[in-house]
Amino acid sequence: MLFLFYTKTLQHRFDLLNRMMQFKNICLSILFLFILKSAFAQDPNFSQFLSSKVYYNPANVGSREGMEINLDVRKNWMAIPNSPQSYLVTLDKSFWNLKGVGGIGLLALNNIEGAGALATMILGLPISSRIRMTEKFTTQLAIMPQYQMKRINWDELVFSDQLDPRLGKILQQSPGFNYDVVNSASFFDLGYGILFTYESHPEKENQSMNSIINAGFSVSHVPEPQMSFLGMPYFLSSKIVVHFDGRFPLKKGYYQRESIYLMPGIIYEKQGTFSSYILGLSLNRNPLSIGFWIRNKNFNPKNTTDLIFMFGYQFGLNENSSSRVSVFYTYDSTVSKLNNHDSGSHEIGIRFNLDDFFIFNECESCKDDSWIFER
Repeated sequence: MLFLFYTKTLQHRFDLLNRMMQFKNICLSILFLFILKSAFAQDPNFSQFLSSKVYYNPANVGSREGMEINLDVRKNWMAIPNSPQSYLVTLDKSFWNLKGVGGIGLLALNNIEGAGALATMILGLPISSRIRMTEKFTTQLAIMPQYQMKRINWDELVFSDQLDPRLGKILQQSPGFNYDVVNSASFFDLGYGILFTYESHPEKENQSMNSIINAGFSVSHVPEPQMSFLGMPYFLSSKIVVHFDGRFPLKKGYYQRESIYLMPGIIYEKQGTFSSYILGLSLNRNPLSIGFWIRNKNFNPKNTTDLIFMFGYQFGLNENSSSRVSVFYTYDSTVSKLNNHDSGSHEIGIRFNLDDFFIFNECESCKDDSWIFER
């Protein structure tokens, strides 16, 4: 009798444990779907937003003379296995000599999460229109059609019913998960932007004394595209970006390379339930630049998530430095609760400025004063 009592008690405990494991599996599955859905709702972000301007606002295309090429590589949360990594390439070319045209560009982004389990590819074609309001004040409007493709590798995901409390992973596939789902989703998308620029000395011969103020607004994923891996209706949330930055000479040299510039900036992003901003400033004395920035979830200083340190060096490619290459390194030191499991994020950027580059004629970047509205 005692043996039967212990047997029934043990069986009851096993049944209870089994029900608890089933409940845990359901909870983990719901959590997985929530995380997966949340991952879709937020685009990758970069700390060097002054070098990723076209990504954040297509109206920046053609805002600088000549041609500019930017390459950015970002690795998030180095101490966490399979943490996200992003690769961004942007190109923009100005065509100011064509009435009403600002510039045209290209954008390519590849974002990888979870050892390739989730990957996003974006190809964009930003086009801007430039309007000179006064001699010192210009406005640019832009649209960026883009194509997005998202891929997921279900085999790289491990579910709770594949695990044993003592032995670890014991099953190659989850018995409770249906693998007959979509592995990729693609769609066309649109982004819009506006940029306001003020220049104190827009004439080229006084560029070393030129103070520049930029303010812009952009919105992406409008209308919100539909996509899903799980067969459920889901819309990618629109993203709103508001940004402000400037360049102010502290020491005005006769040549631009002899000047010292202070470059403050702020960018605010909101997408779905996610929001963040980056605020800070950089100091430039060619060929060196240094900067300090902070990232926050909102405007409460207690919610600061990262302290960002930036270092840059510029190389002249010709005698007058009209062609040059700049290399930037950014380190994000995490100060949120994630810092117990994180060694920070790293980002490397390379920028090519080719002020005298032209495709059709030498006046592609010429500022035509006949477009000024007040005349």
